[in-house]
Amino acid sequence: MHGLNRRGFIKLAVSAAAAGSVWNPSEAATAMKLEPLSPGIKVSLQISTYATDEDLQFAQQLGVEYVNIPTGGRRATLENFIRLKQRVEAANLKVWNIGNTNVHNMPEVTLNLPGRDQKIEEYKQYLRDLGKAGIHYTTYAHMGNGIWSSGRETTRGGASSRAFDMAKNPKGNWAGKVFEGPLTHGRILMRQPVPFELNCSEVIVGATATLGTGKRMVETPSKADNYRETASTLRGFAEGMNPGDPQTEIIELAERFDRLAEHVERRSPTST
Repeated sequence: MHGLNRRGFIKLAVSAAAAGSVWNPSEAATAMKLEPLSPGIKVSLQISTYATDEDLQFAQQLGVEYVNIPTGGRRATLENFIRLKQRVEAANLKVWNIGNTNVHNMPEVTLNLPGRDQKIEEYKQYLRDLGKAGIHYTTYAHMGNGIWSSGRETTRGGASSRAFDMAKNPKGNWAGKVFEGPLTHGRILMRQPVPFELNCSEVIVGATATLGTGKRMVETPSKADNYRETASTLRGFAEGMNPGDPQTEIIELAERFDRLAEHVERRSPTST
């Protein structure tokens, strides 16, 4: 295993670019100042997008302070995000994240399939809506053919649990879609043609409006130094890759961060 996995790599790239406010000083200057996060783990309860008063009361009884709410379909709108946040806060709880199944586990983006650009645009709009609703955190999942299982089985103490057993014809499921093997998309998809680093770059650029309305950004002593540190980390990541991994693409991405550092230094030699 590499010291930095795919998810960690993408998080690193996104964080580095966010630290530079997508290299647009005017956007950074207008960003709202966010209150520092309180220290410690945030214990959160996932509730339904159709949560009842009893559900909110249950969260209160558990003593949790935060809730996460999944949405999707036609309910993944700015108006609904605001409504959910107001309802939760009226119960003296806080919303930490509102998810959107429409833009999680997108085969079009993960596997570079037709419809990729439209899905990226949809994800960018989702980020803008979160920012406008005052939600400054979200998560993302990269599965290109759903979440796989072979059904439910009994586990410890008689509890029912999702299981995965190759002998029981497992299938992938996500947002009403079912994926079956051996080739869920009819062919073998090679790793190199999938420009996942470009996907990240497009989302970063598209989220400028969200960053400008208060999306939390990583603070570093120097934006240029942050980019160079990212480039160095990426090169170390590439050196530890196995044969067949997209080493060349990672090195090229490291070079882009070096050039970005030079760009920042040229525009603002004393920038910190």
